[in-house]
Amino acid sequence: MNIARGLLAVILFGFSLMSWGGILNEGNKPGDWQLEDSGGKVFKSEASSAKVLMVNYLAPEEADMNSHVTEAMEKAVREGVLSQDECISMAIIDCKASWKPNCLIREFASSKIEKYKKAKIKLLFDYNASLRNNWGFEKGSSNIVIFDRNGICRAVIRGRVPEHKVNDLLALVRKLQNETNSFASLYP
Repeated sequence: MNIARGLLAVILFGFSLMSWGGILNEGNKPGDWQLEDSGGKVFKSEASSAKVLMVNYLAPEEADMNSHVTEAMEKAVREGVLSQDECISMAIIDCKASWKPNCLIREFASSKIEKYKKAKIKLLFDYNASLRNNWGFEKGSSNIVIFDRNGICRAVIRGRVPEHKVNDLLALVRKLQNETNSFASLYP
């Protein structure tokens, strides 16, 4: 009997590894994580629950690789297409991907993000490449990830987002925001 339970546990564990696989893909729900902002304040992933989370995870040298996505998102917020109340946008800088000291990376990233004031993008720093390693991203790249309000990955694009995909990403964020609104209205 104990052998059967042990075998069942090994099989179930194997299936859980196969479904997660250590690489972030659509449908995955990564574990909780936390990173610091430029002021040393810790942001915990559970703080984004009940909101759509749009992440641009990038190496400092690739800060402009997906700036067209950030600009489109900022425009959508400015025009009222996307709601800041229902979505958290963040740039996560992979400090370990650069030879530059962290203080210079923080200063550069802070000045760069300043141009997207309207979108209120949260700026975080991954000093140890923990998310890069856990999510299976390449060193020295830029990646866009969208999580629904339950923390499930709904889109992940590794590398540069093609121009023709930007509107699809914004439509997905809008759809997920509307689902959040519909759900919230059911339970006042």
